[in-house]
Amino acid sequence: MLSYVSKLWWLLVAHAMTDYVWQTEAMGRYKSRRSDPPDYLGPWWWHLAAHGLINGGAVAWVTGNLWLGMAEFCVHCSLDFMKCEGMISAKQDQAGHVVSKLVWALA
Repeated sequence: MLSYVSKLWWLLVAHAMTDYVWQTEAMGRYKSRRSDPPDYLGPWWWHLAAHGLINGGAVAWVTGNLWLGMAEFCVHCSLDFMKCEGMISAKQDQAGHVVSKLVWALA
């Protein structure tokens, strides 16, 4: 079983991968409801949901807990939606993601 510090480390590594490496340019651009994706790419919420699922899957994989992965999906989508709506800044969005990883590591 992973220690708290080890689990937090791997959650942060996974977050760096999912939020920066595995988030495609199209996903980053079209996850906002203010975007206008081409019809063949589907509606904006598909992109937001796909990004949230990738992040939730990473949390479930690192923690071995499906429920934490599902919680991450909800939190991640909510934070990104608020960022896209201009309710929070990019820094606040990332701070929220890090705080959620602290919570998952402690759970």
